[in-house]
Amino acid sequence: MISRTSVKIYLWSLILLCCSCNKNFLDPANPGAITDDDVWKDQNLIEMYVNGLYNSRPGYDYLNTLDNITDEARNNYPNYDPNRILVGQWDQVSNPMDNWGTYASIRSANEFLARIDGATAVDEASRQRMKGEVRFLRAFLYFDLVIRYGGVPIIDKPQSLDDDLEVSRNTLDECFDFIDKELDAAIADLPADAARGKATKGAAMALKGRVALFYASPFYNKANDNGRWKKAADACKAVIDLHKYSLYPDLNKLWLEKGLNPESIFEVQYKLPEKQHGCDSGLKRLALANNNAGQLSPLQELVDASR
Repeated sequence: MISRTSVKIYLWSLILLCCSCNKNFLDPANPGAITDDDVWKDQNLIEMYVNGLYNSRPGYDYLNTLDNITDEARNNYPNYDPNRILVGQWDQVSNPMDNWGTYASIRSANEFLARIDGATAVDEASRQRMKGEVRFLRAFLYFDLVIRYGGVPIIDKPQSLDDDLEVSRNTLDECFDFIDKELDAAIADLPADAARGKATKGAAMALKGRVALFYASPFYNKANDNGRWKKAADACKAVIDLHKYSLYPDLNKLWLEKGLNPESIFEVQYKLPEKQHGCDSGLKRLALANNNAGQLSPLQELVDASR
């Protein structure tokens, strides 16, 4: 006769035996997951990796905040970020313009640049183009940081837990020099034309000119070094000499035309419902907003000045 106690002992022994045979039973591989190694063996997955980096660019909502903390516009939402800034609800803990999270995207860019040369599934033309795109985006990310915080730590390789993660800040000059060299590398690799929303040679050249103008401006150029102004002028002239871009002829229709216009050099793309913004409702007049828009209502002084 087999007792109930004997059955329990037998079952527990069986469970322990099974557990001892498989040390990783609590960490099984997900057969449906795409591993890190899988990405670098498939050109389509690598393209998707690069496409994901474009999400690092700020969209309408962030730019709306910048407009609303100047004298250009006012926001109709009392608890929205712009009004919180204007009434002083902005500190180290609550910072609507915090940008240190940019380093997550920088790490992704670093990982790409460290792995792409070893990816055998990619044709050389695509490899070169994607390297240009990622360097362009990494330069843009560092530019975002520098204009907010001054000199920041330059991290251009993937870090591991064994690395010293307390990286010191680089100087402002070192940061601007790094961004400039990144853009030179991007310009060399990027095509003249690309799919809508993708970085091009002209986009990298335009960003190089913008970065140079910031570096030459009085805020960063206390000694008024004319060499910086000359470099900025040359970079901007190079964009003009491409003869690909021009001012839109009718300012009243500039924001009404669908698709790219000759003023557009690089712009964030939106696609419903995956990526969208509330620009149409945000531009409503306050009288029509009903507390549901009016995010970019221009001040009367701005309207009068534009006449």
